[in-house]
Amino acid sequence: MRPTLIWIVCLSVASLVGEPTRAIADDSLPKLPKAELLETTELADGGTRQAYRTSTSAADLVDHYANGLRHDGWTITRQGADGGTTGGGGEVVADRDGHHVVLQAGGPDATTFVRICSWPKPPANDYCG
Repeated sequence: MRPTLIWIVCLSVASLVGEPTRAIADDSLPKLPKAELLETTELADGGTRQAYRTSTSAADLVDHYANGLRHDGWTITRQGADGGTTGGGGEVVADRDGHHVVLQAGGPDATTFVRICSWPKPPANDYCG
């Protein structure tokens, strides 16, 4: 019974502090269209980076991802994309309930490489590369 009591106390203290301590669940972020997962890597400050490859343009990915985040209650703090028929790049940065997420996309025509980094709280450095 004692371990249960300690566990309850820990959960209560964590909820009083109000700071997220767990990484964002993959299924709580928008899905990328036609994307192939290449790798998943752990980052400092409790973060996770997922790398993808897709044929969707960076500009279309940025719009899709930002709209999905907004729909799910995220606040977009940075968004931008450039490029044309020969490729380009873009980024979306958002926060919700203390969590922080960054999408970076870019590449040549017909292939876009995407990194999605997420943290349970804003990190000291949100570089996703």
